[in-house]
Amino acid sequence: ILKREWGFDGAVVSDWGGTHDTWEAATGGLDLEMGTGTDGKTTDKGQGYNNYYLADPFERLVREGKVPMSVLNDKAARVLRTIFRTAMNPRKAIGSQCSEAHYEACQRIGEEGMVLLRNQGATLPIDAAKYGRILVVGDNAVRNMSEGGGSSELKPKRDISPLEGLRAAFGDKVDFARGYYAGRALYAKADKLDPDSLRRLRDEALDKARQADLIIFIGGMNKNGHEDCENSDRKSFDLSYGQNELIEALARVQKNIVVVTYGGNAYATPWLDDVKALLHCWYLGSMSGKTL
Repeated sequence: ILKREWGFDGAVVSDWGGTHDTWEAATGGLDLEMGTGTDGKTTDKGQGYNNYYLADPFERLVREGKVPMSVLNDKAARVLRTIFRTAMNPRKAIGSQCSEAHYEACQRIGEEGMVLLRNQGATLPIDAAKYGRILVVGDNAVRNMSEGGGSSELKPKRDISPLEGLRAAFGDKVDFARGYYAGRALYAKADKLDPDSLRRLRDEALDKARQADLIIFIGGMNKNGHEDCENSDRKSFDLSYGQNELIEALARVQKNIVVVTYGGNAYATPWLDDVKALLHCWYLGSMSGKTL
């Protein structure tokens, strides 16, 4: 369908370790195989590139006449065509990574991508004149969302947190209490968190909430193991780290609550009727603070 009916003339590339059979890969349209059971760099031929399904095993099928040479020629042509269009194209567009234009685009795309799911009483956008004290609660307010996740991990030159952005917008009105902690961004596993420390974070947030006129809870998911991270599944449809219970406890203290969530997956919202607004941000990149 992709190549014949739709006329796609580029290359089809597998996900990392996503190829499992030479015959199916050869006849099913795969052109470039990535990361099958090895990093491809070792001098041990049994564990190097030659061991890939579309390497020596594919060559044997061609030499034995089980796969036509035309299949190999088509795959080679598609890979070479992709190289000529990108790395070897002398007229290709040159980007401006980490320039001001780059960050402006990052911010604009983030603003267009956020989804407003609830806005009772036109609480958003926030009118600072209505509130004396604004309390920001949540680990994601100060967390670098580029860390973790496996292949989605990035190392940006600039990273503006939501708390930094809110303080820049509202100044001294903004106070902060972490409320909960998600631990380090680990791959396929999670930190064992100290219950006493978590209790102190929660108590601090509740104490400050009693003095606040508006609470902005910034939570959701992150790139930790068992969250939005490859090689591990979520353990529950609920938000992790006791966030549901924390939001409900905050709502009993202060009715003016805006919940801001990050994440790439769906989640339960048992507290939805107790908050004024819910904004889902997905992952906003390095300009997260200014975007929000």
